Amino acid sequence: MYPPPRPIFAGGANDHYVRSVSFSKDGLHVCSVADDGYLRVWDLEDSCDPQYIAEHQNALCCSFSPQDHRISVGNRTGGVVFYAMPRCVPALQQLCRVTIRKQVISTKVDHLHLPVRLKEFLKYHDL
Repeated sequence: MYPPPRPIFAGGANDHYVRSVSFSKDGLHVCSVADDGYLRVWDLEDSCDPQYIAEHQNALCCSFSPQDHRISVGNRTGGVVFYAMPRCVPALQQLCRVTIRKQVISTKVDHLHLPVRLKEFLKYHDL
């Protein structure tokens, strides 16, 4: 193939390079920083535009805190800025899925004695 397949880092609506992406521990959010000067946070249960956007120039990396209450953003000058995540309580259904998936890997879900619809939910095929 020409050109050879490779990851796409620049594109989309902002047409700038994405510098960093981080997933929250609860699996409900993802954040990114790009060269356009913005931190974006998406709610993975909602397929719309970013849930939160903050202006942050010269960002290089981003990461959720272990409890998902804060997002840290490192910049090119060596500084770190912390952003607070709004408090939200995940749905009981999502909490159950996360708990089960910590104990059962994807290939073993089909061997559980559960209804097919629930197995598909556990494999994230409902999204």
